Amino acid sequence: MLFRLLYNTILVPLWPVYRLLSLFVPAVRRFFLSRRQGRRELLQFAAQNRGNPEPPIWLHGSSVGEIDQALGVAREIRRRKPKIPIVLTAFSLSVRLRPIDGVDLFTYIPFDFPWAWGQILKTLRPRAFVTMTWDVFPNLLHRCLALGVPAFLSSASLAPNNRRLRWPWRSLVRPLYSGLAGIGVVNDENAPLFQSLTAHPEHVSVTGDSRYDTILYRLATARPDPEDQKRLQASGRPCLVLASTYAGDDAELLPGLPALLARFPEWKVWIFPHKIDAGRIEQLGKSLEHHAIGYRRLSEAGDGSERVLVVDCLGLLAFAYAHTDIAYVGGAFHHRVHNTAEPAALGVPIVTGPAIDWSGIALELESLGSLYRSRSGEQALNQIARWMADATERRAAGERGRHHLEKSAGASARFYETFLQGLAG
Repeated sequence: MLFRLLYNTILVPLWPVYRLLSLFVPAVRRFFLSRRQGRRELLQFAAQNRGNPEPPIWLHGSSVGEIDQALGVAREIRRRKPKIPIVLTAFSLSVRLRPIDGVDLFTYIPFDFPWAWGQILKTLRPRAFVTMTWDVFPNLLHRCLALGVPAFLSSASLAPNNRRLRWPWRSLVRPLYSGLAGIGVVNDENAPLFQSLTAHPEHVSVTGDSRYDTILYRLATARPDPEDQKRLQASGRPCLVLASTYAGDDAELLPGLPALLARFPEWKVWIFPHKIDAGRIEQLGKSLEHHAIGYRRLSEAGDGSERVLVVDCLGLLAFAYAHTDIAYVGGAFHHRVHNTAEPAALGVPIVTGPAIDWSGIALELESLGSLYRSRSGEQALNQIARWMADATERRAAGERGRHHLEKSAGASARFYETFLQGLAG
């Protein structure tokens, strides 16, 4: 196919450059070693699984959000067919490899060079390969087709202005998507978009976004440290959570935060930086001090009287959403919005920045009035103030989001029943 030829014409000559850079550039070396680790672990798993009469199902998620989608499908497979091995791969190094209940191997996916897949697929013998959102790997899919391994796209979603939908890209990528045995899209709006990308529109079905299943599962099973829970709850309510914040969020929100706190003296603020390494915590502390905002770190002793709490402990955000009244979700003043589904699932209304167009759930919540997209920190704080002042509207907005998330559950089961049930036997 033309696209794969063009793809490899660019990709293959990059191999020596990539290998050379891996010797001298730490970030490239980490990526190179992670790809080598993935290949080694896939082959080791294949060798160990050789005597198993049940071939594995291979799931792939590019980054953290897609891994959540894959985990929803993985849990559904394990619930229905507990003997089928499950392999899960990730692309981004932002994904932390860890043991996951119900997943037999979790590793990084090798780089999509044309020579990368023959040995892996022949020894692993997957009964299916399932990737998430819109990710397709031309060389991997080519080898899957050649070896009779059906490939699927789950939780498929594209923005209407995505270049894949425009000439000449659509003509180039259409053979890739046409090679998929099934495409499960997140909603009715995405169905015609993906139907235009395949010669087999009958292979496209609306199954939903399996990320919701993972989010609801995680909220139901979250068990943060009891002492951290007590310290957080001691701060009291009503409460505003500033979640997954970057320096860009700080720059937008912190200048107006003193006035907000003065106007609503009963409210507390819990800040969850996107990263809690020492550098980010120090940077946030200096920004708070610059704007004369008193604060305490959660890890430090205190009597709960501080109105601003910087949470420097892991694993508490889901718990915090269950005990808060308004959530600001960061990232949308930095690059793109982070997870808005967790607060929505708990009935918390959301304020965020402008960059939400990539996120289907954020757009859906915006249309329901459960999420407010702001173009500036001033707009964000004004909306927060409106919800602080009007508890009835605040709760109604949150309940609309909660109902939407509950209604969206079950995508993993729908995808399994539509595409995998026959393969699983």
